[in-house]
Amino acid sequence: MKSTFYWRIGLLFFTVFYLIGCSNSTDPVDTATSGNVTMSAIYTPQPVSGLNKSTSVNAVDSIKLTRVRVVLRNIKLKAEDNEEVEMEHEENGNNSTKKLAPFVLDLNLTGAMQQLSISNVPFGTYNRFKFQIHKVSQGEVDTLSASEKAMFTDFLNGDRYSIIIDGNIYKDGQATAAAFTYKSKINVEIEKTLSPQLVINQSQTTLNLTLQVSSAGWFVDKSNSLLDPTDPNNFSVIENNMQSFLKAFKDNNRDGKEDND
Repeated sequence: MKSTFYWRIGLLFFTVFYLIGCSNSTDPVDTATSGNVTMSAIYTPQPVSGLNKSTSVNAVDSIKLTRVRVVLRNIKLKAEDNEEVEMEHEENGNNSTKKLAPFVLDLNLTGAMQQLSISNVPFGTYNRFKFQIHKVSQGEVDTLSASEKAMFTDFLNGDRYSIIIDGNIYKDGQATAAAFTYKSKINVEIEKTLSPQLVINQSQTTLNLTLQVSSAGWFVDKSNSLLDPTDPNNFSVIENNMQSFLKAFKDNNRDGKEDND
């Protein structure tokens, strides 16, 4: 009797573990409810005409940018029901991607399209886009790889910065330009409306979201006169201008222009 009892107990445990194992191994993975959103970036330069010379002691004739680097973090898509999807970004142009961590967007100033990532996004309608222009800290950088740390060196040199702009400035009709570096301390979260909305469903599983970075309003005042980025008196105006430089829109053909549909 005892042997029969133990045999039945053993059979019961075997059956339970077998069923659990089958459940874990045969549950289908739902791969039909999400699509891919490619995130790209494109730079739109400041216009060379239509701006007035500044009226300061050293009048600014023109400004030419040579390099623009921006620290971004926590890039997200927001759905109609306020659900958020974290967008990934590629590290140093390779296939490694991360979410939420700060990264340096080193803009291609020729206006060529730059691919930042491809993220898996659940089906839905997304009408907003969030990101942070981020004043990076040493603690955040310490957790990164050696190659990633090198990209943040200039952002932690002397103080903490979020945007670094290098360029040349021409003043008072002089033929020779003076090099300058402008370092921003902006640390702000920005939310943009996507119009048209991004709709991801079974008939549209692949979309491209383009981030358009425009320098048109960075170094100008309300009268459309050029501001000297080397003059500390202009710092607060320039910092305020730089909080609205980025626009996001659907751009499936990746031509740097907003889709009309």
